[in-house]
Amino acid sequence: MKTMKRPEFLEEEYTSLQPILNKCLAELKRVIATQIKKIENPELVRIRLTEARVKSLASLWRKAQKNEWKPHDIFKEVYDIIGVRIVCANIEDIYRLRELLLSNPRIKEIPNSEEDRIKNPTESGYRDYKFYVLYETGDSQHPSIKCEIQIRTTLQDSWATLTHKDIYKEGDSLPKSLKKLSYRLSELLCVADQIAQDIRNEISSKKEPLKHGDKKINEDSLGLLYKKTFKVLPPDYLTRLVRNKCEELGIINIRRLEEALSSKHRRRLRNAYAKATGWNIYDDLIFGVSPLIATCGIKIAVDAVTKHGTREWEDADRIYKNEIMSELPETFQGFLDYLEPHTKDDLCDFPDRIYRVAEIFDATKGCFICGAPIVDEELFSQNAQEHYGVEDMEGQIESIVLHSGVDVGDGSLCSYHADHSDDD
Repeated sequence: MKTMKRPEFLEEEYTSLQPILNKCLAELKRVIATQIKKIENPELVRIRLTEARVKSLASLWRKAQKNEWKPHDIFKEVYDIIGVRIVCANIEDIYRLRELLLSNPRIKEIPNSEEDRIKNPTESGYRDYKFYVLYETGDSQHPSIKCEIQIRTTLQDSWATLTHKDIYKEGDSLPKSLKKLSYRLSELLCVADQIAQDIRNEISSKKEPLKHGDKKINEDSLGLLYKKTFKVLPPDYLTRLVRNKCEELGIINIRRLEEALSSKHRRRLRNAYAKATGWNIYDDLIFGVSPLIATCGIKIAVDAVTKHGTREWEDADRIYKNEIMSELPETFQGFLDYLEPHTKDDLCDFPDRIYRVAEIFDATKGCFICGAPIVDEELFSQNAQEHYGVEDMEGQIESIVLHSGVDVGDGSLCSYHADHSDDD
């Protein structure tokens, strides 16, 4: 393939588009993080966002030449100008996460864009699940940006880290024997993934309880109660756990738990957990505290769920904030320099950096509709001044935030949904 010189207009177009790309990436990272927190039973599910990037102009041009795109059509043709990679523990989490992400109103799947290389791996053994979406930006010139979302298991990610880059780099020149070894390693890890899934299934195995009129507490009566309440079968470990709690608390009759799981009580628990964490409560936690409701009352159970949720949130928040706090300079002038972009890399990181710092200064909230991050520039400035023990008489901090491209929203709505509020 003949290498063509990159046209000058392409660099100009990319430069003009880059601020909205950086803003879009920063928002999408936090929207994904918000959606991940909604996954049921976080004690069993481990998911993390491992990579998020805007495709460089050089990479974009190489792809355009490889696919023989016309220069003026590149931004229409490219589907992965923004890309994110998510790694999870088990195969089943991949498909659950896909549906969860697509439930966000600002993430729209591009039809027929799915690439399931878990069911259909490549010749080298590469496995992942990939689909493409439009992220609605709220920008009038670029209302939506095409994004690639890639999800794979920890073992698939390990194989890619160990093998895929070398194989991809060598391409057709790689000896068949090495390709065969690569595929064998992939197959071995695929078996390990299946075993890990079997372990998960065994831990959370669900069986249809015996349908009889027994009102005594046992695993069958608990299973029937869970199914009646939540419309799905419970995991075995949960019915055993609740049975043991009932034995400890002297609960003999299932009717006491039926009363404890009334819709009114479940609503109070959901509200308490959401207030403590900002996350949706998972059904297993509600069921797990039902013996406490039966013996001590809903108020004690609400307190227990609030404390449980607060511990979960504080643990996650503390780790995250400590990581970001370690980035901050020691002096106020250093902080202002840190916020301002000075290099090309700084410029790419600009919106994301403001979002990160705003989070540790407790100056962000999520859009009421889509969860996209909103920065309160006044609170950001106030808390930053308190942190450094200075007064920003010139309003430099607020000015930096307002010119960073982050969403300052309108009340409890992001700019996109504030602009589209009349459409709802």
